[in-house]
Amino acid sequence: MKKTLLLSLALLIGTGILAQKAITIGGIIYTLNPSDSTATVYSGQQCSGDIIIPQEVTNEDITYQVTNIDGNAFYQNEGLTSIFLPGTMTSIGRAAFAYCTNLTDIGIPSSVTSIGDYAFYNCKSIEQVVIPDLVTSLGEQAFASCTSLTSIALPNALKKIESGTFYGCTSLSFVNADRAESIESYAFYGCSGLKTISLGNTLKNIGGYAFYGCKSLTGITIPSSVTDIGTWAFFGCSDLTSITIPETVTDIKEEAFAYCSRLTSVTIPNSVTNIGIAAFCGCSSLASITIPETVTDIGTVAFRDCSALTEITIPGSVTAIGEDAFYGCDNIKDVTFLTEKPFDVNSSCFTCQDNATLHVLKKQVPTFSELEGWKFSSIAGEDEEGGDDDDPAEIMDTNRDGEVNSADVVRIYNYIITGE
Repeated sequence: MKKTLLLSLALLIGTGILAQKAITIGGIIYTLNPSDSTATVYSGQQCSGDIIIPQEVTNEDITYQVTNIDGNAFYQNEGLTSIFLPGTMTSIGRAAFAYCTNLTDIGIPSSVTSIGDYAFYNCKSIEQVVIPDLVTSLGEQAFASCTSLTSIALPNALKKIESGTFYGCTSLSFVNADRAESIESYAFYGCSGLKTISLGNTLKNIGGYAFYGCKSLTGITIPSSVTDIGTWAFFGCSDLTSITIPETVTDIKEEAFAYCSRLTSVTIPNSVTNIGIAAFCGCSSLASITIPETVTDIGTVAFRDCSALTEITIPGSVTAIGEDAFYGCDNIKDVTFLTEKPFDVNSSCFTCQDNATLHVLKKQVPTFSELEGWKFSSIAGEDEEGGDDDDPAEIMDTNRDGEVNSADVVRIYNYIITGE
């Protein structure tokens, strides 16, 4: 017993608590600040069950308002089942309730303005939380791994959803974040039950991994205010069926939409210049995609295993195509690349060559025929835009190989006789 008391005294000295007065009420230690008559909940490690924190505590005939909960105050208190905070409370400290695994109910008053990092980390029994309207700071991983949390109301004053705030909240199904200006990295990572999130026109940034593994997300409208979508932002959102990227975005980053296996359509605006590494890799339901004339780079494995694609048009603006960019897109029948400056790609960039036709400018047919990565079973020469459609030679060149020969004559004869 003596050793325990000495250890407790050493801890109090080490943390500076003896610089302030401290009292214990109902198993909760409060530190008292005589200079402004406020009290802070310092530790609730010894309390259990349903707890109500009072607005005031009294010591030696002096009354102190309870305004804060210190960092780690209830850390790993598995006996705590519910707690209600007073209307005098303004802040909840770092990891204040982390690992309170049996905490089911938390009453946060409207006076609170700040909730610290990891404040409710791994409070896996909490189902609902209402964050007061005055909260302007919600810390990193504040509710991470709250696996029973089904809904949360975010206040209008909260402008940034910090990194990992709701990381691993697997039961969270709906979030209204229409006042947020930034969604930081990992914010909703692994929220596998998230079906809907509402975003507003104040949003500018969606961080890397922000919605990684949100496999129940069926639709999301990215506001026109967004200028940046981070790497792996929507990786593995397997129920997502369509996406429209706003014209404020210039770069589709690495694996941003990879393995969105039910994604059938994507709208890429004319503002985009780069399609990053594996940006749409594994989007096996993507049946068509239009790459705008502004794009200059298509990254390595950018469209790998997009097995539903039947045709692809690569704009003439493209000057680089990464390795295996269209590997596994075996159902493509037509590849169109009307570039004035042919360049080679690696031999497995396309795996549809045996059953597909490559469409290039007529004058570039000989050049493409010599490039190893463009060894298609058929190469068709196309007229340049604005060419003379009435040119007899062009009309006779039915297979668009740049010359009129016996094969063209046979094809024309068959068409006249059979109509095919």
